[in-house]
Amino acid sequence: MRADREEALWATLLMAASNTALYFSRHLLPYECAVSASLAALVIGLGAPSACRALLCGLLSGAAFHLYNGYWYIPPVAGLVFACFWWGQPKRYRLAAFLGLGVAFGLGTPILIGTLAGGSFYLRTMVAFSGTATAGLFAEGWSLPWEYFWYSEGAFGVAVVACIAFALLHALASRRPLDSRVLIWLMALGAIYACLVLFSVFLGKFVVYARTVIPMVPLFCLAGGWALRHVIAARARLKGAVAAGLALSTLFQFSPHFTRVFPKDVEIQVLRAFGNPKRSLSVSGSLYWRLDIPVTRPDLCLVNAQLIYPVKEYIGYPEGYILLRVENALTYRPYQYESHTPRERNILRTKDISICLIRLRDPAGVPDDLPYRFRYQNSSRPLGRSQTPADE
Repeated sequence: MRADREEALWATLLMAASNTALYFSRHLLPYECAVSASLAALVIGLGAPSACRALLCGLLSGAAFHLYNGYWYIPPVAGLVFACFWWGQPKRYRLAAFLGLGVAFGLGTPILIGTLAGGSFYLRTMVAFSGTATAGLFAEGWSLPWEYFWYSEGAFGVAVVACIAFALLHALASRRPLDSRVLIWLMALGAIYACLVLFSVFLGKFVVYARTVIPMVPLFCLAGGWALRHVIAARARLKGAVAAGLALSTLFQFSPHFTRVFPKDVEIQVLRAFGNPKRSLSVSGSLYWRLDIPVTRPDLCLVNAQLIYPVKEYIGYPEGYILLRVENALTYRPYQYESHTPRERNILRTKDISICLIRLRDPAGVPDDLPYRFRYQNSSRPLGRSQTPADE
């Protein structure tokens, strides 16, 4: 069942070269922790079948959900994977029972503790929160993962998928049975995608976001490691070329992240160097958080130095002389797949959303606070509601 050292090395290199696995980590979000718990469940569960392993596997699957509940599909997918893996075992029903017990314990213990601490309010809050994954389009559930991966991984991702497809076709043509671990990885990928499509496109429960599909990346890397191991096993020179290609791809994909500047960084530097200017946006409809300190530079206006979401329409910049212009991090396309709709992404890609500090031509024409036309309350898109394709 286990891969040899060379296959494991290729899978590790692919994961290390994955842009998706890197750029989220700078934001200190729980996604990587949840994926780690899922991978630990996979490693433990695919070992020698035992009740203890099944219990621990279920516990880790349940923990993955609580680390980030956007990965609600991990427990059922884990159950499907291990049910198939243990199908030929004489004690498969016992193993399944212990897996279910572990999942129940992993899912139920935090809920029990929260209920004891917060009572019915905690349960109501959980139920209400589960219905908030609706910003975006349900209808995009089938296409968003692949569109997002195209912008996040680019040619590297296409090459990995092509290598997997070539290895699968070669194995079928040579009538060589696939290793069971490869079937498990492909089954897990298919099950995750099916869950996302079912609950977005067909049931209209959860919109699919970029962060939602992160657990698919390690599975692609595992399958890619197997494919590389078998495609270039006897080609020493090709191994070096592939390794060099991975290094170049990593350099090309990763280098922009180390110079990318975020709105809060710009705001802090402006406050230190110029004082507190007025605020504005080049789009309307976005959420607005007022900085609770008085404006000390009414002759200046800082534009787009905040989260730009949602987006109603483009309205441009106040007139004046630009003292500072910084590229907005939201121009990086993978970030645009977090709750934004196709219409909003089109505005973000075709209009100027740079972060600018402007010396106003007419300071009296821009209020100290953002005009109401910028505020979310004036947007035609209610918070927590998903638009239909017709709205796009």
